[in-house]
Amino acid sequence: MLYVNLVLPDFWRSGPKTGIVATAVLGNLLLSRGVLELGGTELFGGNALLVGLLPYLLPVAFSAMVVMITVGPRMSAVAALMTSTFHSAMQDTGVESLVVSLGASLMGAFFCRDVRLRGSALKAGTMAGLVAAALAVAMGFLTGSGPAPILNHGVAALLTGLVTGGLVLGALPVFERVFKVATDVTLFELTDFNHALLRRMQLEAPGTYHHSLMVANLSENAAAAVGANPLVCRACSLFHDIGKMKQPEYFTENQTDPSNPHSRRKPAMSAL
Repeated sequence: MLYVNLVLPDFWRSGPKTGIVATAVLGNLLLSRGVLELGGTELFGGNALLVGLLPYLLPVAFSAMVVMITVGPRMSAVAALMTSTFHSAMQDTGVESLVVSLGASLMGAFFCRDVRLRGSALKAGTMAGLVAAALAVAMGFLTGSGPAPILNHGVAALLTGLVTGGLVLGALPVFERVFKVATDVTLFELTDFNHALLRRMQLEAPGTYHHSLMVANLSENAAAAVGANPLVCRACSLFHDIGKMKQPEYFTENQTDPSNPHSRRKPAMSAL
């Protein structure tokens, strides 16, 4: 919290960002707690092998990946540290769990830094799983575990990374809708030229469409030059004149007929 107050003092003033971080971390911990509780159920039947795998089946990178995509890298690191610390405390396994959790969380967040396609979350989860597997194997050797447990732990950690990527993929739309934020994933989808509204604009208001493209290119380059988010500027520019589709012939860029419809109307009516 001291780090957040010193480095990101404006964070607390943003309700959506605060809510996202709190929900992601708390949801991650509740999900992990639920997985650990499975060890005492009839499903596992006291099977020592399966119970021993539970710590490696926790979606430890979930909160860090969600926060990276929706909030940013600094708060993602905070979420990773918080989640990893609580995971270690829940399992009472000391530094071993902390190292595996933190390594997987940071790697998952790192590969989410430029996510624009929803499927990229699966790649990030896979990388988090690979790191978790490598760290689990390394910790197994350091603690003197046998080859079989080490292999089992590594495979479990890798598969959990894949599942975590899927969880992030499914959770993103929920976070966006609940907290009313637009991630780069959504913005990238909006800027797809096959978007239904953009396709309509091409056909119904081609002049406005061309104008919007020019504005989008200019604003995108300007945003990149000053360190702003180019995707935000591009998406806003592409849709800023979407209302002209209602009566495109009343706007100069769409007029192909020499006669101007405004000439036949009073100024007050033209303004409507």
